Amino acid sequence: MKAYAKSKTPKPDRDKRQTPVFVFERIQDLVNIEIFYDVCAETHTSKCHNNYWDEIDNSLIIDWCQELGRKETPQGLFALWMNPPYSNPGIWCEKAYKESQKGLIIIGCLPDDRSTGWYQDWVEDKAQIIYVPDKRISFEDADGVPQKGNPKGSVIPVWMPFYCDKSTYVRFHL
Repeated sequence: MKAYAKSKTPKPDRDKRQTPVFVFERIQDLVNIEIFYDVCAETHTSKCHNNYWDEIDNSLIIDWCQELGRKETPQGLFALWMNPPYSNPGIWCEKAYKESQKGLIIIGCLPDDRSTGWYQDWVEDKAQIIYVPDKRISFEDADGVPQKGNPKGSVIPVWMPFYCDKSTYVRFHL
């Protein structure tokens, strides 16, 4: 992604940043649904305790719906969390959309990059979009230290198995 071309952070480190817990919790509160499983995490980045797939599991080839079933919590359906490597979010967005059509709800955290093909193909008109308009998220390194200087704003797409008005946008404030 060109926005990250001048970054001084090595690409492997950028791809291993994690969502701050307070952001994850605010998103759960906003959508009012339990996020039960993290589909692309590591032990130190997962927001869902022991419920995650890591690089070894390669969740891009796993059938998420078949693997997890269409489970429900006491509050109703649960959602999956996806904060993919920003060096290649398109394949993750395509996977999230396709899995949502099998009956899952997937909530993502992505760079607000509406001009890209991956955004136009797999986010726009395929997910409900929550914008984070007032501040850039300072993602955390492996030690939980916020890393300032995020060159992009963020969007929180919500892929769902049922129809929703894709033109309705929610503004999310941190």
